Amino acid sequence: MFRLFVLPLLLLCACNGQSKNDKEQSTENIGVDTGLCIDNTEETNPPTSTQVDDTVDNSTDSDVHSGPLSEAAYQALLASGILVQEADVFTTSYHEGYNLNFEITQDQARSLLPENLTPVKMKILASDPEPLYYLSMYMAVLDSNESPFSFTRIDLFTYAANESDELALNFVSSFMSMPDAITSNEELFNLFKEMFDFFALDSQTGKPAYPHYYTDTLFADHDTFNFAFNESYIKLSACEPVTQNERLASEFVMANSQIYRTAIDKNVNYFNQSFINAKVETRNLNCVEYKNLGGFHPMLKDLRSIQFYGSKDKKITWYYQMCTKDDCTSPFN
Repeated sequence: MFRLFVLPLLLLCACNGQSKNDKEQSTENIGVDTGLCIDNTEETNPPTSTQVDDTVDNSTDSDVHSGPLSEAAYQALLASGILVQEADVFTTSYHEGYNLNFEITQDQARSLLPENLTPVKMKILASDPEPLYYLSMYMAVLDSNESPFSFTRIDLFTYAANESDELALNFVSSFMSMPDAITSNEELFNLFKEMFDFFALDSQTGKPAYPHYYTDTLFADHDTFNFAFNESYIKLSACEPVTQNERLASEFVMANSQIYRTAIDKNVNYFNQSFINAKVETRNLNCVEYKNLGGFHPMLKDLRSIQFYGSKDKKITWYYQMCTKDDCTSPFN
């Protein structure tokens, strides 16, 4: 059976059993009209991040949680409606996004990889004259039709081949900005942090395989982006694309089909032509301003290219499985 975990954005919408229409008609128990339901009926108590209806028992034997996610975060997932029990496949969607590609050496690439992966040179676009060793950033605006929220995330990764000579990415770190409605609620913010750490899980240590960093300055749209963390920043000003209607190189697409985070833990990804045949624009590097790129990662020095693809009007959706070795069953069991 093909079972689906719908993960539009890890949004929590547990509202004491209310339907969407009920929530729209009854707002006295909603602290902020964001789809996150906060009980403000008792002014002496701080608002809670999620409300789980314990008056209706829909549990089965399979609802008993024994996985690595904490019970609180797991119950938040169950209450949100985005988790289908025993799901094996997840989804995530994004709109506009940028690839930023920094050339590194073979030795540098090797130092970022587990021993069973080999660094490879990569073409990003089909028209690239030659492949290079890269440390790349992908900056994407993630959102959902179900939610007023918009998240922007950057993943930092390099390119590799596994023991079977299959192309892959290997994640190094991630940066993320989250809406004020989440960051202003400590309990909710910590739940989201825990969930994002879970999706970076090292199955051997039970800890994240790579770090997540959080920033207030991370924005991207069709024409510009602005990313700052501590004393480092990089931003793109609006200017005409250098080229349009480019296509991603086939090897780049294949590498995106599996993303390692440890020697044995990876995501296996499935996507359609919204990604495979995406129309890509290259941006003018003369329109980029940056300072102290090494603050994002010490190897980020030689920016070689920036590509943009995506649209506000059409989501790019990926389906993926979390796998350890060849076992891609649900990590929630």
